Amino acid sequence: MSEFDSHRNSYPVPPPQLLPLLQEVKTAYLLWFEYYQTIPKAHRHTLGQQIDNLWIEIIKTLATAGFLPRQEKLPYVRSTIQKVDTLKILL
Repeated sequence: MSEFDSHRNSYPVPPPQLLPLLQEVKTAYLLWFEYYQTIPKAHRHTLGQQIDNLWIEIIKTLATAGFLPRQEKLPYVRSTIQKVDTLKILL
């Protein structure tokens, strides 16, 4: 068993990488989150929460699509596009 442990330690594991598009969306979300915290309470818990939920759904669908084979991605891409279009209207 110690043979396997020494082999595992000889190769460093690279840090996990996000897909480039997912990294861009994450950066945009973090910018939104900074703004979200400055929105007056009355709007933060209504419109702000809806926008925040859309951002999270976009991140979730992109992350899911990133792990699927090419032929299975289309429904997730369409869903993401729909959510981004809604986000554009609300912002």
